[in-house]
Amino acid sequence: MEHSNGPYVENIASGLGMTGETATKYWCTEKAEYDYNTNKCIGPEEDGCRHYTQVVTRATTQLGCARANCKNGDMFVTCNYDPSTYWDQHP
Repeated sequence: MEHSNGPYVENIASGLGMTGETATKYWCTEKAEYDYNTNKCIGPEEDGCRHYTQVVTRATTQLGCARANCKNGDMFVTCNYDPSTYWDQHP
């Protein structure tokens, strides 16, 4: 899996039978890595909650999601968010 490096923030996931719902639940498992008091990711990886923060940010006004069949049988899911003010402010 590789990010598109396009103009929007992007969450991606893949797996056998992956749906938009299961991808979103997967991204939300990062909630434990987010500190609401400091508005920052905590834990072993500095960016360990980026997927979660993008799912829950109030700043997003546009969202586009899609999924596609991979040659190996997995489903690939991507969601693109605009604007991405959280990570523009917290690189």
